[in-house]
Amino acid sequence: MANAFHSRMIRIFLALALSLALAVTLFGCGNMNRGGQTQSAEKSKQVKTENINDRTVIPFVQRGGAQLISMRDLVIALQLRAKMDDTGNVYLIGDHDPAIEIPLKTKVAKVGEYPVTLSQAAVMIDGVPHLTVQDTEKLFSDMIRSKKTKNGLEITRTKDEIIPQDDPDFFRDDPADPAARTSAFLPATATAALANVDMNRVISTAKRYLGVKYDFGAKPYPQSGTFDCSSFTRYIFGKFGVQLPRTARAQSREGVWVSRQALWKGDLLFFYVPGRFKSNRVAGHVGIYMGKGKMIHSSPKPKDGVQISNINKPYWKKVFLTAKRVAY
Repeated sequence: MANAFHSRMIRIFLALALSLALAVTLFGCGNMNRGGQTQSAEKSKQVKTENINDRTVIPFVQRGGAQLISMRDLVIALQLRAKMDDTGNVYLIGDHDPAIEIPLKTKVAKVGEYPVTLSQAAVMIDGVPHLTVQDTEKLFSDMIRSKKTKNGLEITRTKDEIIPQDDPDFFRDDPADPAARTSAFLPATATAALANVDMNRVISTAKRYLGVKYDFGAKPYPQSGTFDCSSFTRYIFGKFGVQLPRTARAQSREGVWVSRQALWKGDLLFFYVPGRFKSNRVAGHVGIYMGKGKMIHSSPKPKDGVQISNINKPYWKKVFLTAKRVAY
């Protein structure tokens, strides 16, 4: 009886020990699983945050019952350039030149050369201009898609349309330039509206300014000694009696369209700036075609200032928008 009782007690003890060990194991794994799930959830949350990098929410600033958007926050989100003009009364925003002008004392802003009436004048908060959501969406309508959320204005980047790059000779000279002065891509009637200019002199004049520093929103060269992209083209052509608007966006509406495969010296080349929260249909940069696949332009990079670039490179092929002839 004693042996049977002893054996029974041993079995009970072993069963209890096994149950305890199993419980510890299960609870231990349960804690590890919960930790693993929390860690996975954190990772998942991080991934989702990273996956929405084409959207930025700019928080509202409440002032006088209105929801306002900080132009500084917007400029940072869109990776644009901005500065106050010399008078301290106009806030300039753009890529390579000031495409948008926001006055601090009136309600008439500018997009390129075109006036845009705001619902109210900009509100200065801590030295930064703020606009209403309505006015922000109006001024930047061709750069962004936006929608109001409970936390702020959500800015969505538009997708770039990649231009095919499989042609190694994407930009080509028109063999009719400059001898015949006619081209299958330029109707003969169109030349009547254009000034007849010695483009070799235009190019040689532009080259005199190689190395002149780039300055976003540059004042006229005689005052500032600097250029941005469109002030450079405007200054050079102005020397030959061809008057161009101030911004690349406005200049892209001038002249007549020409094919990128039938370019003449002096044609203006327009590009969008990639990697920004904007449409790729808006000209953000302009240069002067020199012939043989070369362009002279003012840019902050790859060098700083007036420089010559080979446009038969993947970057320029990708971001090219249009070519316009403003003189011949």
